[in-house]
Amino acid sequence: EWVLSMLSALTAARIALHRFCALPLERTARALGQSLAALRARGRAEAALELLDQAREAAQVLGIDLARTASELAIERARAWCSLGQTEPALREIEGLSASSNPRLVAWVELVRAEVARLRHETDQAFAHYDRAAELDPSVRVEAAIGRFLLLHAGGKDEETCAALQRLAPRELEARGELEPRRRAYLESVAAMSVYRL
Repeated sequence: EWVLSMLSALTAARIALHRFCALPLERTARALGQSLAALRARGRAEAALELLDQAREAAQVLGIDLARTASELAIERARAWCSLGQTEPALREIEGLSASSNPRLVAWVELVRAEVARLRHETDQAFAHYDRAAELDPSVRVEAAIGRFLLLHAGGKDEETCAALQRLAPRELEARGELEPRRRAYLESVAAMSVYRL
């Protein structure tokens, strides 16, 4: 079943790439970004980066300005680098994006910076970036709250971790379609580890 899930995620990402190249619109770019994020979440960051390279190459051939048409692909590329523990390439991907007038894009830049700070064990900076992201755009509040939750757990702040999970309310988010079931289960298992350490 796991192998089928991986294959279907890869196939879905390839299909999304072809759709974006055929019709480079905001909606097809968003669908490509979502399919690449699903691939990355399943431990296939390298495959996501490979598909993103193909998207860049195709965009050059087709004369598509990725920075204007699909800036979220740079964010997804940076997140894939973070998944591999590579902070420098992640930061290079988001250079210049924070100057955007789009608050959602700047919020995602802050989430990438938070992940970079977390990987570098710069906990206070990571918390600050998560807070800034949540302030900039309400649509990233859940992602920022999850980042804070995982950072609290990694720091051994178990009581705060449990409180953060209650505030996050992952089952409610799942019921509203804002959180995948497997991600909700993961968050609950992390919280269970914190409860065990109390």
